[in-house]
Amino acid sequence: MARRWQRGCGAVGSILLAVALLGLVDGLIAQMRQGPDELALLPGQSLAISGPTALKNPLNGDVRAVFTPADPPLTFDLEGFFTGYWFGSGMWRGKIAALPDAAGGEYELRISFRGASARSAQTWKISVYENAEAMRQASKSLLMRLAGVNPFAVAVIGGGLGIFSGIVTYICGRRFARALANLGFAEIYRVDPAGGALWCLAPKGRSPAAGAMLAVFAPDGAGIGTARVVGWHKGRLRLAMAAGSIPGEGALLCLVPEKYISENNSSREA
Repeated sequence: MARRWQRGCGAVGSILLAVALLGLVDGLIAQMRQGPDELALLPGQSLAISGPTALKNPLNGDVRAVFTPADPPLTFDLEGFFTGYWFGSGMWRGKIAALPDAAGGEYELRISFRGASARSAQTWKISVYENAEAMRQASKSLLMRLAGVNPFAVAVIGGGLGIFSGIVTYICGRRFARALANLGFAEIYRVDPAGGALWCLAPKGRSPAAGAMLAVFAPDGAGIGTARVVGWHKGRLRLAMAAGSIPGEGALLCLVPEKYISENNSSREA
């Protein structure tokens, strides 16, 4: 049971992490293509925007907000000034909103400060869409266009579930290894078909001495052959096939020297 859960959760976790990576990449690419100065609004919707101040101690009357074309179905409200979180520089904060009956179109908002250099002006490109479906089809995100889902939400949910599946996979793997150890077996996790070398995880206290002969079995319990212990290093037991065919990964190794070897050889000869 633990082995089946380990394999199932491992496969599911791999798929979920791949989906999370796809969502993250799609979201980042969409943001790079859109840029921080492009906004999308629906009628009646509003968005908060902010930027650096061009004056040392600005007043509300110093801020100039100009829409292009003039008289758009948009409004801008300056909410105030604050100190930047990272460098402590002066910042302004405002809200741009689309009127409830706003028609779809492309607009531009230019924020400048009275008496400041023209280079300090900040510009936003605003796209107003008639409905959510039109906004979705214009999205730079592939997942948003095809499925209508936020790619970063996919990344967060898929990543969280993938990590949880990985934890379950690890727990089930530990239980499976513990059950095998209680029976005196260990799972072969690596095979070198060319050289006939095998590796399995085994605690030092249960690892046979170098030169010991151990029986090797297929996952279904069928005898495969015998392997000779080469050595133990940091929890990894290395062996070399002495007789029989080269097993695949997932085969079982009996850690008790000489045990089952006679039965193993008899079954192969039969």
